[in-house]
Amino acid sequence: MIRFTSPDSDTRRDQMTEKATTNRSLPVGSVPRRPRFADPVDNARGWRFICRSGRLSLNFAATLTGVGRRDTERLTASPLMSEWCRRVELAADPPDFSHPDLAAARRLREAIHAVALAIARDALPAPTDVASINIFAATPLGPPVLDPTARTARPPALATAHEVLSAIARDAIELFSGPTRDRVRECEHEDCTVLFVDTSRSGNRRWCAMSPCGNKINSHMYRARQRTRSPADDQAEHLNLDNRT
Repeated sequence: MIRFTSPDSDTRRDQMTEKATTNRSLPVGSVPRRPRFADPVDNARGWRFICRSGRLSLNFAATLTGVGRRDTERLTASPLMSEWCRRVELAADPPDFSHPDLAAARRLREAIHAVALAIARDALPAPTDVASINIFAATPLGPPVLDPTARTARPPALATAHEVLSAIARDAIELFSGPTRDRVRECEHEDCTVLFVDTSRSGNRRWCAMSPCGNKINSHMYRARQRTRSPADDQAEHLNLDNRT
């Protein structure tokens, strides 16, 4: 029986702290995280699922994450996995997920997160995490289907939980082996643990999205500059304004 592993570090905040100190030649992975389970208040606020990673597989990794609420477990029940599938338009009519299916989904998620984190840090992923993704991807999928006009194709229908997880794992393989592999990033906001694909032209995007993370960082930097301003700076600014009028 093949055992699946989870990523390195008890919490993702620890991972953010390790950015500057991690030995990039070492594998990342194998120690399970400790999730905080989502509560009804979280769900009512509508931020149960975070979908700003730019890829299906990384959005799946973000079902255990959050802004301001570290490592919040969103997949607390099988119906929520089906809801996530609809949210990301993976399946309009998702299959039912049994408790073992949901446990398998979490194992795949942790393997994807661990490999993506290793890539973002230019480190070697743990072989067990890579093997996990490959095993999940091995479930065969049906062929794509042409629409009646023969102009567009629909992805294969995902009739079983195993097929859903295979589609997610295949997206991860395509991402990790494709041209955007070097664009996998960690959000630099201290309270955000989202991994994303940097699609900016310059390739130096620092956060997963401007709202909320980019705006929060900019606000923090502005307040920091204001705290370091001296009375002489304010006087010089007023003189410049007076000269413009």
